[in-house]
Amino acid sequence: MKRLEKILGLLSLLSLIALIIEVPGGLLLSIVTMLFLSFIYYPFGFAFFNDILLRKIFKKDAYKGVSTWKIVGSIAVGISLSSALMGILFKINHWPGADFNLYVGLVTMLLILIISVYKYLNTKSAFYLRIIKRVLIVGSIGILVWVISI
Repeated sequence: MKRLEKILGLLSLLSLIALIIEVPGGLLLSIVTMLFLSFIYYPFGFAFFNDILLRKIFKKDAYKGVSTWKIVGSIAVGISLSSALMGILFKINHWPGADFNLYVGLVTMLLILIISVYKYLNTKSAFYLRIIKRVLIVGSIGILVWVISI
């Protein structure tokens, strides 16, 4: 699933560049890639950030060593990233509701970033580092789209 995330993330960035330089098909590519990326983060965030394989989601053994707070936090991160991606997608398409989605996603990601950095500095856990990386990437793109307004 991580390989799929990297491919979709790279294609999303390329589609945004294609939109800026007005390459035909850039809009369709951005819609498809951002929707699929959002569909990965929203329902599967708890498994994705806790390194639980998709085929082991329903097995009790997969959750050993994963605290309840990490699962709740992963769900919040997934919802936040999904909301920000939808805000970015709506903003570049000039659809209604873009600002609300983008603001909600960016504000929650800011809160998540603050908590994750604090927790990472105390524990040096790879879990928080994964969250920090994704929040910084999606948050930077969200702020850029918000400021530039493609």
